[in-house]
This record gives sequence, structure tokens and C-alpha cells, in this order.
Amino acid sequence: MALLLRQTTLPAPYVVPASQQFDGDKGSWSTFSISVGSPPQDFRLLVSTAASDTWVPIAGGCTQYDLPNCPQLRGVELFNGAQTSGFESNQSSTWSLVGLYAVQTEQHLNITGNGLHGYDTVHLGSSQDTSALSVEHSVVAAIPDLDIFLGQLGLGIQPVSFSSASTPVPSLLQSLRNNNQIPSLSFGYTAGNPYRLKKVDGSLILGGYDSTRFAPNNVSFTFAGNDASALTVGVQSIITSDSLHSTQAFTSTGHLSVIDSTVDELWLPGDVCDSMADAFGLIHDPESDLYVLNDTIHSQLQQINPNITFQLGNTAYNTGNSVNIVLPYSAFDMQASWPIFQSSFNYFPIRRAANDTQYTIGRTLLQEAYLVVDYEHQNFSLSQAVWPDPLPSSQIEIIQPSSAASATSTNGPSAKSLGTGAIAGIAVGGAVVLLLIAFGAFLFFRRRRRPHKHQAVPSGSNVSPDYKPGFDGQNNSANNPNYQGSSYFGPERKDTLHGQQHAQELHGNEYGEMDGQGWMRSELPASKPGDVSNGRNINVYEMSADTAGTWNSRQSLTTGTLGSQTGTQGTWAPSPPPFSGSFHPSRSTSQNGSQWGESTIGSQHGSTNWSNQGATSSSQATRPFELP
Repeated sequence: MALLLRQTTLPAPYVVPASQQFDGDKGSWSTFSISVGSPPQDFRLLVSTAASDTWVPIAGGCTQYDLPNCPQLRGVELFNGAQTSGFESNQSSTWSLVGLYAVQTEQHLNITGNGLHGYDTVHLGSSQDTSALSVEHSVVAAIPDLDIFLGQLGLGIQPVSFSSASTPVPSLLQSLRNNNQIPSLSFGYTAGNPYRLKKVDGSLILGGYDSTRFAPNNVSFTFAGNDASALTVGVQSIITSDSLHSTQAFTSTGHLSVIDSTVDELWLPGDVCDSMADAFGLIHDPESDLYVLNDTIHSQLQQINPNITFQLGNTAYNTGNSVNIVLPYSAFDMQASWPIFQSSFNYFPIRRAANDTQYTIGRTLLQEAYLVVDYEHQNFSLSQAVWPDPLPSSQIEIIQPSSAASATSTNGPSAKSLGTGAIAGIAVGGAVVLLLIAFGAFLFFRRRRRPHKHQAVPSGSNVSPDYKPGFDGQNNSANNPNYQGSSYFGPERKDTLHGQQHAQELHGNEYGEMDGQGWMRSELPASKPGDVSNGRNINVYEMSADTAGTWNSRQSLTTGTLGSQTGTQGTWAPSPPPFSGSFHPSRSTSQNGSQWGESTIGSQHGSTNWSNQGATSSSQATRPFELP
């Protein structure tokens, strides 16, 4: 008698629940409800098509020097009825510490940070969702850096290895497949957007896709050879149907680009960025490296409402088999806010790529496109998203597994190692674990991204189309031929010591001082804090000063020497009362443009420069300020 093969019932695709909130420091993005640990701690996360692990903000990542609602802005939900500042690993009974490693997924875009890595249970839903799928012993990175503002749910399949000698750990998606919790190693995703209908949540389906969310096409993209750049497409052309200068093509040739939802922007060749900046009146702010625009241009673009069409194919040149993804201006109409700027600025989400390794299609395009990725068949598709009103009920389709794929296989892409060069510390053994937790605040290097303290961009006839957020306030007429006497200050410059780019770096020590409240400070307090009057609060300095700085009612500044070596004092005073100048912590300018002054606080010598009605003078330290 012939034996019948037992048929295996495939599990249904899993719909990851959207948080029904929109978050972000660059744009407004639909996030997803994820919880980590036992008991679960809730977060609102974005989706990363590149990462293989789960990223969450860590407790202590938001400090007393940040905005009071920093945790909420970073997607941290209440835990045990109270607001925390991030993931509290010591509150999870299933947390297993590995160590402190660099987060390198986006290092080719110079987006890096450190994360406290370990294993824990990841729930694909909120702590209240008892039906949510969960994966035990999944890799979690708890990140303090504000440069990685929101957490990410990784959908990559590269295994994670913490050293060349360690056993690779399957990715979250691979673990779900291995556990037979999803039908195949695949997903369907669209980012959603806040400008269509009454806001449209993103959609993420593991092992399937929602056929109601896109217009199907016959274009299939094959994987690139490199696992990290598997989702590579050819950007064959970028065209706008209208702009400040009518219809325009932004590309002369095509280029290859990687789809990566980890990042917000489209990283494009320099000539493409230049063409788009000219067509839409954009200004590149070198301090933030963002393209911004003033209120006047912003209003004009909203009225014109140009469409931008991306023609995408398997190759960089058009072979007749391509798909067009059309984005309205609304998809680019974004605001960049804290911690990048003190107040929100109009921002256009393109970035200037340094070379072809940085060409990236970020989440902006996925507001208007639906991505289906099938790792088992080594292909993916991009389709134009559709927006019927009202949106129909979801129609979830299963993505069938490959007959050659094994649900329990651990083979696949080579492990993504966090090699020795990325290690900031590894803890093993109970005593070392307790030590690392107790002193983690001191040992954890948090690269703080300082907010650029722009004033709000005013509107009206006095606003120049050439307004630059990065403008340094020192020569209005030279930077802006239409200058009419108002001063707009550029972003606060990062304090530098011996050429280091981070204010907390002293003597090559990358760690901030612990004051008993987590890693709360990146700057060291002065032994003689400034005497503060007139409502100004200045209580933190780079290092102790021999002479304290003071603000008096006339708003005159005296700065002493910075550090241990002596130098002369520099002084600056504005025009006699009533004082009409606008004020900045490290820069002051009178609004009539006749006077300006700058104190170089935190640089390699103490100095103050000033001018009055064209006469210039300066007082500079007798010896350079240098650390031993």
C-alpha cells in the first residue's frame, strides 16, 4: 500500500498592528506597536528593511537637559502605569545581556550609535495584545543616541554574530519562519502617510501582503548579490510635472539605489540634488545637511502641488520593463524638529550622497509605494499605492514558501558580525553584569546631537527667498543680497576640543559624567558657575573656568579662560539700553545689523570679537587653550 505524504498546514500571514500614531523628528511617520521583555514594555517603532534585530530607546537616553516629553517623542509608552525614558532591562526577567556594541546598519550613511545589546522576548504587538506573535531570545539593541531617534523593527534576514567565534543568531523574521509562525520568509509593507484621507496608517504583513493597497504590475525585481543591498533597483529617471520652472527632468543618466526604510530621505547624486534644489527653491543647510525652504517658497509649492515621478527598473537604464511611482508634493512636505532644530522647519527629504555607495531610497518613497519582499524566491516588487475613499477592508494574500526552503533551516545569508572593532564592552558572568548595569551610565558613550537653535522662520515681505538656516549671522549683506536688517542666527556650533566633534569628548575620553541619574550629562560642570540674572539660565560649562561668565541686565558678556591655562578676558557689550538685539547663547547680533559679537565658547582659546559701526577689534588669549 502506498504511503500518503502528510500535508503541512501553513500558518496565516501575520498583520503587525499599527500604533495609530505618527512620530518622528524628520517628518511624520506611521509607527507600529511592539513590546519587549517580560513583562512587556511598549514602544512605537518604525520598520527597517535593512536591520536584522530590534532597536528600542534605552532608559536614560532622554536626560534632564532634553525636552520634558523626549520619551514620548521617541516612542516610549507607559510601563507599569508610569512614563519611563526607555527600555529598562533590569525590569525584564528574560533579558540576557551580551554587551555594548556599535549599531552599524547605516554606517555607510554616517548614521551610527552605540547600543546595549542582549537577548529578550520581542512581542509583535502591545503588551495588552494577548494574540500577538512573540519570539524568545531575539537580539535587541537598546540605544541612547538621539541620532537614532525612534526604534526600528528589523526585517532583514542576515543572522547576527557578536564576534567571529560566536554562534550566529537568526534574525527576527527567520526565527518566526523557523518556529512556523508565518508561512514564508517574506513581507508586504507600505509606510502610510499623514496627508491622505484622514491619515493612513502604515501596513506591515509578515508572510503575505494586502492586495487592496496597491495597483499590481508585471515588474519583478531580482535580488542583488550582496545581502545588505539585496533590495537594489535602477533609478532610471526622476521627472516633475511642474515646479517653479515648469516640467523638468532631474536625471541625465540612471543609477542603482538600495531600498532602505530605516532612513527617511532619498539619498541622491549631487547633480540630481542640485537640480531639485533649483526647481523647488530649496536651500542646503550645511550644519544639519538637510534641504530646507522658507515659508514663501513652501506656500508656492503647496499651491503648485507638483508631482514627482520615479521610473524604476531592474537596471539603471530603461529596458522597457519598469514601473512608475508618482509622489505628490505632499510626500515631500515635511518638518524637521527637535532635536535637529529647536523649532520646526520646512524640510524637503532628499540628501546629497557622497558617492554611489550612499544611493538610497528611504521611507519617503514608500509613502506612495507598496513593497513586497520574498526572500525564499529571491525577488521583490514595487507597486503604486492606491487610496480609494474609504479604504476597503484588507484582503490578505499568502506568499507561498519555496519548495526548496526549510522552515527549520538556519542556513542562508552570511552572518552580520558586530566585529571586534565595533565592541565597546562585553559583559559575561554575574558579577560583571551587575557592574556594567551599575556603572552603565558612566561607561555608555552617548553621542548627543545638539539642537540647532534656529529662530522660527518669519513670514511676510521681510523674508528673503535666500534665507539660510545655517547662516552664521556674521555678514548678512554678504550672505544675502536682499538683507533688510533682520538677523537670523544659524545653528549652534558643536563645542570642539582638539578637533573632536562631540562636546563630551575630553582627553579622548568618550564618556559623559554620571551624576546618579543615568548617563545624564555630556558636559562637565564648572567649579564657578555663571552668575545668572535677567532670567537667563547658564549652569553648565565644558570645563571649570578661572573667571566666571556673567550676564547682567544690560546683557553684556564676560568670558573667562576655558580650562586650566590662562588667557585674557574678552568683553562684548551691545548698544546702550534699550537693547534691541536678538540673543543666542554663543552669538549675539543687533537687529539693525550695525553691531555683532561672537564669543568662541568651547573652542581652543578664549576670545571675543566685536564691531561697532564698522570699527573692529578683538581680545584673544595670550596662550592657546590646550588640554595636556
